[in-house]
Order: sequence, then C-alpha cells, then structure tokens
Amino acid sequence: MKNLIITLALTVMIASVTLSSSLPLTTSTNRRATNNLYNLEVDGRDYCPAFNTSFQIVAPMQMSSNDGNFQTSYSQFLASNLMADRINTMSCGVVASKEEGKEKAPMFLDVLGIADEKNAIKAAHIVNVSATLNLRDGQPFGYKGAYSSGVAKGMVDLMLQNEKMGIFPGSSSTSIFAGNTLIFGMLIPSNTFLVPVFDVFGSTLSDGLGLRNVSYVSDARGLTTGICNTIPQFAAVNEMEVINSWSFTDEEFKDEAIMDDVVNTLNESNVELVIFCTYIEGCLGMVKGYTRANWYPKAGAFIICTGDTIFEDEAGSSLLDLTGVSLWSPSIPVEDAFVGWSPLEFANEYEGQNGVPPTYQAAAAAGSMSIWAQAINATGSTNSTILSEYVADPANQPFKTVYGNVSFNENGQNNGKAFLVQYQIVDSGAANDPQDISARNLQTAPLSFDPLTLLPKIVYPPNANSVPINFPAPTSPQRKCQTNGLITTTGLCQSSGGTCLTSGVCQCPPAFDSVFDPATGFPVCVLKLDTEYDYIGITLRSIGYALMAIIMACCMAIVVWIAVFRKDRIIRASQPLFMVIVLLGVFLYAAAIFPLTADDEWTDVSDGNIIWCMSTIWLGAIGFVLIFAALFSKAWRINKIFSNSSMKRVVIRPLDVVWPMAALGTVMVGVMLVFTLVPECPYTWETTVQTNSFGQMISSSGRCEPLPFSTGMDGAVAAVQLVALGLCCWQFYMCRNVSVDYSESKWISYAVLSTLQVIAIALPFQFMDLSPDSMFLVMLLKFTIICVAVLVFVFAPKIYYWYREKWPPKPKPMTEAERVKAAANARVSGTAGGGALRSGAFGGGVGGGGGGGG
Repeated sequence: MKNLIITLALTVMIASVTLSSSLPLTTSTNRRATNNLYNLEVDGRDYCPAFNTSFQIVAPMQMSSNDGNFQTSYSQFLASNLMADRINTMSCGVVASKEEGKEKAPMFLDVLGIADEKNAIKAAHIVNVSATLNLRDGQPFGYKGAYSSGVAKGMVDLMLQNEKMGIFPGSSSTSIFAGNTLIFGMLIPSNTFLVPVFDVFGSTLSDGLGLRNVSYVSDARGLTTGICNTIPQFAAVNEMEVINSWSFTDEEFKDEAIMDDVVNTLNESNVELVIFCTYIEGCLGMVKGYTRANWYPKAGAFIICTGDTIFEDEAGSSLLDLTGVSLWSPSIPVEDAFVGWSPLEFANEYEGQNGVPPTYQAAAAAGSMSIWAQAINATGSTNSTILSEYVADPANQPFKTVYGNVSFNENGQNNGKAFLVQYQIVDSGAANDPQDISARNLQTAPLSFDPLTLLPKIVYPPNANSVPINFPAPTSPQRKCQTNGLITTTGLCQSSGGTCLTSGVCQCPPAFDSVFDPATGFPVCVLKLDTEYDYIGITLRSIGYALMAIIMACCMAIVVWIAVFRKDRIIRASQPLFMVIVLLGVFLYAAAIFPLTADDEWTDVSDGNIIWCMSTIWLGAIGFVLIFAALFSKAWRINKIFSNSSMKRVVIRPLDVVWPMAALGTVMVGVMLVFTLVPECPYTWETTVQTNSFGQMISSSGRCEPLPFSTGMDGAVAAVQLVALGLCCWQFYMCRNVSVDYSESKWISYAVLSTLQVIAIALPFQFMDLSPDSMFLVMLLKFTIICVAVLVFVFAPKIYYWYREKWPPKPKPMTEAERVKAAANARVSGTAGGGALRSGAFGGGVGGGGGGGG
C-alpha cells in the first residue's frame, strides 16, 4: 500500500512530462511561478530578487515501485529537491550569467524529474527527453545523473555530445568516468567498496579480527556483481578461504526453501563472514533465513542495503550487530559550504519532510546539488567546460557537502573511503531501573519496554565519531535475550543493566538476580532479595548439642561407675546387665537429637535425601525399645524370683529373661528396615520455597516430609514402642507389692509414668504445621525429658543408696542433755521390759497352775 501511494503521487507529479512537453516537470516546493519570473519568500526577509532564469538539473527517476531501484531513485529525487529548495531560499539561488559580459543575476536552481516507466527503455527514454529539453528555449541545464551505473551508461554519449556536465550520485563503475572529463561520480569506485570489510575482518591490518573464511551472495545487477567479483582477490590478500558463493534473482531471494538451503550450507560449513552484494530482496531473504534457522555467522556485511529504511524495518532485531558498508553517515564532522547544514541537520530535515531517514544514495544526491551550486557561484558561469574544470581542479577540493568532504580522482570518481557501520542498539533513555523493577508488583504495574532503536554506527575507520565494534555477532539465543525475541523492543535484560551472554543467559551485576519476567518469559535483572530462611538457628542448635552431650556424658559416667563397682552389693542387686542396656538405650535416644539439627544453614541437605530424616527415627526407635524392654526384663526377673511358691532356692539368670527384649529389638529392626528401604515409605527432605512474581525466593524452609506409606510405618514403629512400654508397665504392676531393697519398683514406675506424660503432650504438636525451629524445640524437649526421667528415676536413687552404704554418715557426739535423755529412755524401756517379762511369767504361771490343778 505504501509503495502504491508513492507511485500514484509521483504519477500525478510528473503526468505532464512527455516527449513533446513544453514545460518540464519541476518539484521545488517553495517556488511561485509567474511568466518565468520567480519570487521567493524567505525567513528573515520579504522576498528574494526576481529570477529571470533557472538552471535545470535533469534527474532521472524510476516510476515503477516494483523495480529494485525505485527506492534509491525516489530518495535521490527527494534529496535533490530538498537541497534545491534550501539553496533557493537561503541564498536566493545561484549567481551566474548566461552570456559573458552581462551583469550577473541570481538564477533559480531547479530539479527536473524525468519519468522512467519501463526497465527496457530506461536509457533511451531519458536520452530522448533530454534531447528534447536541449532544443527548448536555450535554458542551460546539467545532469544529476542516473541512479545506477546501468542507466547512466546510456546517458554518457548524449552528455558528451552536447557538452553538458554531469555529477552522478548513483554510479560507481569506473568505465563510465574514465576519459570523460565532464562526468563526475559521488560514489567511490566499486572495487574499493569492500576495503573496510576486509580491513576489519581480515588479517592484513595488525588489529584485524583475522577471520578464516568468507562466503558471499549476489544478485544479477551490474553494481553488486562487480563488487562481489572483487571478493576472491581481497580474500587471497587476507589469507581467507572462499567457501561458497551464490547468485540469485529477486524472485529466488523470496523463496524460503532456497534461502533455507543456503543458510544451512553456511552453518554446516562453519562460515565466519558472509557478504551480501544484493539489493533489498536479497538482504531480506538472507536475514529471514538466519532467523528461521536460529543461526548467525560471526560477522555479516551488507553492501547496498545499509541505511534503507524498508529493509531495516522488515529485518528488525535480526540486524543486531551485523555490519554494512556505507559511503555516508550523519555523524561525519563537516558543514556544507553552501547551505551550512551538517550531515546530521540534513538527515533531520530529510526525515522531517519524508518520514524516513536518508540513505547514503540520497545524501550523495544532495551533495551533488551543493557541488553544482558551489561551482556555479565560484565561476559565475553555467558553461559545462568551465564548471568541470573547476570541479576537477584539486586546488578547489575537497568540496564540503552534506555528503562529506568530496574530492575526485583522475577519473572523476570520489576519492574518499567507505565506512563500515554496525547496527547497534541505541539507549533510548527509558530503561527500567533495576531497583524500580525489584519493588514493583507485576500484577499492578507491568514492566515497560524500550522502543528498539538500531542505528548503523561507524566502527571503521576509527575517528572521533566511531564506536567499538561488537564482535562476534550475537548468537540466536543471545539475540533473543537482547531484544526479547521481538523486533520492536529492547531486551529487558539490557534495559535493566544486564548483559546477554552467547548462551542467552542474562548476566546481571553482583547486587542483582537474573530472573524471568512473567509477562514475556524473557530475562531481566532485579535486586537481590534478603531471603528469609526458616533455619533452626545457632542458638537452638547449640542448646540441643549441649543437652545431647550432657546426657551422653552421664550415660558413659554411669557405665564406668557400674564397671568399677560391679562387686558392690547394691550394683549386683540392681542387675548390671540390664542397667547397661538401659544406659545404651538412653545414649541412642539422646543421639537422635543430632540429626534433628540438620538444615541448609550448616549442611547441604538436598531434596529427596532420607539419611537425616531416617537417622532420627532409627536412633529414637531402637533407643526407646532398649530402655523399656530392658526394664521389662529386669522386672520380670524380680517377679519370677518372688513368685516362687515352693520357697526353695531359685536361680534365674539374666539370660533367662532377656529373650523378650531381644524379640522386641528384632521386630523393631525389621520394621525400620522396611521403613527405610521400601521406596514409598521413608521420610524425605523437602524444601518449601515461597517466591514473588519474578520467581525470586522470599522464604525457604526445609523439613522431613512423609511419602504415601510413611504414616503407616510410623504406626508400626509406635506399636512396637507401645508394646515395650506396656509390657514394662505390666511387669512393674505385677511386682508392686514385692518389697525389694531401695524401693526400685517405685522409682522405675515414676520413669515410665513420666515417659507416658511426655509422649501424650508432644504427640499433638507433631501433627501440627510448625516452623522448623518450633518443631525442633518440641522434639528436643521430648527426647531430653524422657532421657533425663530415666536417668534420674532409675539411676539416681541407686547412686544415692550406694553412696550412703559405701560411706555411711558418722554419728554425731551426744550432748549432756541428750545423754540424760537417752539414759531416762533406757530406764523406761527397761521397766517396760520387766513388766513384760513379769506378765509373761505371769501368764506362764497361770498356765502352769492350771496344769497342776488338772
């Protein structure tokens, strides 16, 4: 649609141009025409003096929007008119006189567009129209020249025949200019186009990147083919291998299958540098092939397409860090000697009027208009010979134009050098502040996107306006990271201060996390969060270690006490074997505290780990059974001894009652083996993480979580423990009336009751969803109280009685009062005893008397 509108507009503009036209087409926008008298209104003054003539410059232009040269010719036509209007309004035209000896007067600089409607008659049509114009009313005219070398060749003979000077902004073929002193070219010779490409990527220069191979693609046009034909020579000088070369038509470039085959071949051949000697269709076809294949070479260089807005708009972010040859840049530090514009000012004016930035071909056309004006003003003549001699004279060069500093070689071609530019992202200044991103809730304030601004920046030759080259070109994942995979936005990674690596990962500054934006799925940098870790904490962990150490130390001290004093009556009466087994059980039960302290704060506990979780269960279960099974066997032995009705001496060895304890222990080990080894049974470590909308960790807590059959196995372990505890309670109930030294049954009963109370209190907490530190505290108290209860109620009385028996307290000396009291008590006791004796005697007497009476 855009091309159709442009074509229709141009058709209306030049509808009057025919071979027999009496008034050639002019498009200077600020002119008012009245009978060959032109008046101009100019900023700062009311009018320019009347022009009595005009200097017309013939500008051939392609009218078919389907032609590959349409955009080039149209942009040159617009740029020529822009410069003509600037010259005519700023300087009131150019100063010259048609005839020698007459007073010099201002002359209107005019651009004459000639419609070139069909490719087959390009040169012939322009020649015929030019010949007709030359037969008009004698107005002087020159040629801006054709937009391509192919069309320009057909104009050369006519220009020389009529001695008309031409400045060609779109031709680079040396054969057009060699020996033709009236013709000048704004473009450098085609055999020098690739100099910056191989200077940068080759190895002839010391700072060259030294790529090892090159492939190239061209179309069927003369300029592009001529440029590509120089590649083998450049490659040989730089010791680079030419891997592949292709030549396609515009229609073939549109064929995705063909382009995909080319890209796949480049990929498989590990080609490092790819050069495009093509116009828009070829450039787009190859770049789209890169995108489909998710592959890009280390370096790619465009020769013609650089700066073309249609190409850049369609290619989008695929151009990122690809390079191109350009003969012009808006950043060139020069000021046009006639109109005073810098290249950047010209670019802004052009874009302001036409909505697109100018290409180097457009800038070349504008520069040619300035050279025309400078030559006419300097010589005061419109004679082509005089003008051409002035332009060719090195003393008058370089010409300062919006195209740059222009000088011509002996052939009349531009003696300048090409630039190598690279499409780099321009910071729009609207990047998301990483600190703002971190504090933002994406549900209420989505992230903003920067508009993607890719501009061709000069990377060679190095000067004040050049920038470092980005090499190698980004990989496909890196390109997606840098541009969010789109063609209209700058990647969030770079917008937020990150760097996209070749793998596509966003590398953020040290204080930031690389996360994924939930709205787009692309990486972005946000401030690191202070994650809240639900650790047990060093304080609780230290308390747990201290209590465990104290209990273990007590167990070992009591074992040493038993071993040292094993022959003492109290220790022998307390059945040392069972006492040691109880102590072993308490030691293991206390050891279960250590695995409880496990978390990621001090050890690496990976998800799915069962060692730490099952260690606590193993130690607790075995220790508990040993404690109460041993106490059961001890009580059972006492019962068997005192329940002997025959009153005969009975010997019951400890081994005679140890089998129930062994049986309970074996059952518990079997249950624990099933608990641990069957896949769906054990407890496993699981980390629960809470995140924000960016996926950043807000809090983290780890705990042992059950698998499907874990609860059932918990029940089995509890059942074995309850059996041990129940048997113990039953045996001590049975011997409640048995009087044994040191009231042992009473104290053990206290230990059993304490254990039952602790279990009853702790059990509900174990089913609650407590924080790790709270659950640790509950379990720590449970294990500690049970261990302390057993040690205190079972062993503390024995130690006390043993100590009193071993070192009985010495009697205190009696005071005088105590001795008197004791003596009195003794007398009273003696009297009472005599009475008893007497009574006994008396009774005996009565008994005896009764016998005698009988």
